[in-house]
Amino acid sequence: MNCYSSVVRRSGLKVALLAVVSRGSYAQRPPASPPPRQEQKGQASSPLAATSVARVDRIFTDLMSREHIPGLAVAIARNGLVGWDKAYGQADLENQVPATSRTLFRIGSITKAITVVAILQLAERGAINLHASVDRYVPAFPRKRFPVTVTGLLSGTSGIRGYAGDEYRSNHHYPSLAASLEIFRDDSLAYEPGTSYFETPFGFTLLGLSLQAVTGLSYEDYLSRNVFARAHMVDTRAEVPAQIEPKRAKTYTRDSTGTVRQSYAIDPSYKVPAGGLLSTAPDVARFGAALIDGALLNPGSYARMNKPVHLQNGSDLPIGMGVALGSAGGRLPGSADALWATGLQQGGTAVLLMYPRDRIAVAILTNVNGEAGADGFGLLTRIAAAAEATAVQLGHLSSHR
Repeated sequence: MNCYSSVVRRSGLKVALLAVVSRGSYAQRPPASPPPRQEQKGQASSPLAATSVARVDRIFTDLMSREHIPGLAVAIARNGLVGWDKAYGQADLENQVPATSRTLFRIGSITKAITVVAILQLAERGAINLHASVDRYVPAFPRKRFPVTVTGLLSGTSGIRGYAGDEYRSNHHYPSLAASLEIFRDDSLAYEPGTSYFETPFGFTLLGLSLQAVTGLSYEDYLSRNVFARAHMVDTRAEVPAQIEPKRAKTYTRDSTGTVRQSYAIDPSYKVPAGGLLSTAPDVARFGAALIDGALLNPGSYARMNKPVHLQNGSDLPIGMGVALGSAGGRLPGSADALWATGLQQGGTAVLLMYPRDRIAVAILTNVNGEAGADGFGLLTRIAAAAEATAVQLGHLSSHR
């Protein structure tokens, strides 16, 4: 879940359905990835001047101490390259394992931005019709009172319900994404599509299943070939709790007094396209850099992703597809030029801040979440503020002039 999972009730109209285009051939001909790039790691070199390194370092040592964060990693990309990254604290408190730049953290809803990119890529290639009803791609999902379109799923206006009861704490392992459809498949829509915004992981389950249907690849395989390779992401993968991952951070929860304990166990197999990825700070920064530099989407798709969500009563929200825009209505720091992707789940708080005009991306990943809802959001916003302060240290941003 990220910081925008609130309901905004609106009046509306039905969304028209368009025809579905035919299945693509991505298993046979994956797009070629760009050649490898040289990056500087953990050094006081471009894009971070030596005088700025100490200031950035102070931002994070202070944040770690003030917020009682066990482990944190940060990476900064500018002009398409990660020019500086560093880790702080412990990936494992009990065994005193230091966090490193290769430590794998839960990235939560940043995964949604990655899924959005994948679906928009397929739309570019004619494999998915964004205006089509999702049951055309996922026949196991029954038709509802109103059409549930791919665009509605991408924009958080589909009507699909959110978590019920303790579903957010699920530790049940689903052997496939299709198996997790049973959680919400037969439920009625929570609202008429297009009349509200409500962020839900289950809409992204349908997007992941749609991707698999038109490509013949698993969700993870498609991302590896078409997103991770293009963005030079070398460590990102789906989380499998039972699998041994030597670089995976232990997960913790912090209460409002700052007391840190182990987070309760969850299995994200039911929501992989919404919040089931593990990644490193450099990989997340690379994703942000590739997104704003046009390595992942064509200009039309990129503009669609960053267009404010429009509700049927005529209002526009400071949210795009998988990203927040500007200061997100005052809920985040940053200027009108900023793009945000954030993640908040058990044992992880993550922030990706992007300034497209300045070609800057800052990624901050931690292995802790706030225990209560308000405390969790407060921790996320303070980490977001650290990302903004870090971006400022890169120089006089055009969006700050």
